[in-house]
Amino acid sequence: MILFPGKGFVRRPLPFGAGHRMLSRIARQGLIAFLCILAVISVQDRCFAQSPPLDLSVRAAPGGVELLFSFSYQAAGLSITRTPAWAQGQGLQLFSLFFQDGNLPVDPGGGLDPYVSAGTTYTYSVVYPNDPSIKGVVSIKYAPACTFIGHCPAGSGQPPQYTINCQQPADFYTSPTATQATSSSTTSFSGVGLVFPSSAAFTYACVPIRANDVFGGPGPSSGLCSGFSQTVNVSNCPVLPPPKPITTCQPCIATHRQCIKQGNGFVCKGNAQ
Repeated sequence: MILFPGKGFVRRPLPFGAGHRMLSRIARQGLIAFLCILAVISVQDRCFAQSPPLDLSVRAAPGGVELLFSFSYQAAGLSITRTPAWAQGQGLQLFSLFFQDGNLPVDPGGGLDPYVSAGTTYTYSVVYPNDPSIKGVVSIKYAPACTFIGHCPAGSGQPPQYTINCQQPADFYTSPTATQATSSSTTSFSGVGLVFPSSAAFTYACVPIRANDVFGGPGPSSGLCSGFSQTVNVSNCPVLPPPKPITTCQPCIATHRQCIKQGNGFVCKGNAQ
């Protein structure tokens, strides 16, 4: 409408084609809004300012390594690669059902990688193809990689010793009762060995996990341990002269060792503490 002096407002027709262009613009906007409504059920839409976070993490689990990410991407066709690479026919086995774990702040999606070996570091690279900015990299070393060293007896009548050294912190347990031998995770553990080959006792270096974890454990029941026999082969150890008798048991008592009568004196048996 246009205002003319003395005539008030007068309706004036739109130029040819203007109404058609306006209706087309309205139709396009309506179509975009409709498509956005349809797309809200998919993480592949472009109607939101950003896609959901990936929330990528990895952890050891019985039977392999679990790669976890936001459940929003469970069926989104993520590109997942591993270093070292999977062999032909191998890959991540995605969870078939909604995964619930009371030890995690959110219920994730993800899958299990059963193609792992103890002491190896695995790196997982994940990319969302529809939005390459959604990506992440995580690494894990599966089960402690450790070495066992046997030590000859320090003296005549004393037992051999052993040391287990690991490349990463572990919780140590001793059999047959799988008792935790350390109060906190550590990379080294020493104990009293038994003479080869008479022992069936083991010491386990385990991935540190919490009590009542969804996977079981902690300790050997988790299946995330490297086990070592406590036996020490002393056949190559030098023959040590017997200790000289002492005249009193006081040195044995002071070092928490057993005092044994021998000839005209005493000897201490066991390891000094």
